[in-house]
Amino acid sequence: MQARFALSEGRLGSLLFLIAVGAVLTMLVSGGLIQRYGSHRLSLAGCLAYAASLPAVLMVPSVPALGVALLLYGAAGGALDVAMNDQAVLVQRRYGRPIMSSFHALFSVGGLAGAGVGALVLRLSGTPAQHAVGAGILIAGASLASFGHLVGEESGGDAPLFGVSLDRRLAGLCALIFVCFMSEGIVADWSGLYLRDHVGASDSVAPLAFAAFSLTMTAGRFLGDRIVHRVGQAATALGGGLLAAAGTAVALLAPGAVVAILGFLVLGAGLSNLVPMIFTKAGNLRGLPSSSGLATVSVAGYGSFLAGPPLVGYLAELTSLPRALTLLGLFGLAVTASARAFAPEAPPVPNCASIGAGEPS
Repeated sequence: MQARFALSEGRLGSLLFLIAVGAVLTMLVSGGLIQRYGSHRLSLAGCLAYAASLPAVLMVPSVPALGVALLLYGAAGGALDVAMNDQAVLVQRRYGRPIMSSFHALFSVGGLAGAGVGALVLRLSGTPAQHAVGAGILIAGASLASFGHLVGEESGGDAPLFGVSLDRRLAGLCALIFVCFMSEGIVADWSGLYLRDHVGASDSVAPLAFAAFSLTMTAGRFLGDRIVHRVGQAATALGGGLLAAAGTAVALLAPGAVVAILGFLVLGAGLSNLVPMIFTKAGNLRGLPSSSGLATVSVAGYGSFLAGPPLVGYLAELTSLPRALTLLGLFGLAVTASARAFAPEAPPVPNCASIGAGEPS
């Protein structure tokens, strides 16, 4: 699209920012939409909007139309992000033990599979637009086939549309997801450059830092449900934060590329289960609709994922890239210090006036 419309890097960046705008706007109202219509319906709507907006991005006739298509594409993603996590919370409640990490692991597998299949299809035949139309048809078909298996909810027509909550218990979870998503964004954008320019890795070896990080992020999430079930969320967060800090230290003090890659491997393992646990916690706060908690932490997480890479760029310009990347270690220590936020909520204090008055205490 950049070549077709002769877009400069700056103008393309401005257009791509509309994806983030669309996502945040729908995240702000997704909690209310879920309370009104149910996350099963919003999940289907988000998938179908994805199926329509994906080919539209590659088939629009003008730059303004491209901006609208990108805005709608981001809006579909924002709605689906909140809705599918709400569905995961509902399924986990019925399942009776932790399974959220497995859902997030399959999200990572889906990204890898999509990238691989997409590259293969484009290599064999067809234009990007034809590929996008085919992908849209598959997405729509799979979504419609899956809808009957989603967990239905009772809808409340009078629920407020603005679905983000200001509940004080969410403040700590928002801070934690801000740190976790920012760390993922930093590793994605800066780890390869760090290996190439500061560790001396070749262009072919430098990307292995993010590959190693992604590998343990996915593997850690497949194992995460068993770990959480056995030791609890608080202990898992404590260990994850320490691993993240240790992995950062290894990567930044490494004498060569192999050791640095091992550091990012450990960092990925440490961060792997933090985001699924935050979503689980936010979706199960007592007295708060799960959709409101999930919408709130989703907005915080998405904002941090966008803010992290530029922040490191500014710090690297002021100091150096290795010093800027020490943020990853500080974030890991912050998670360790905040591990108690994942402890189970205390039961509500009985109302003493109701005891003996025939009311449940």
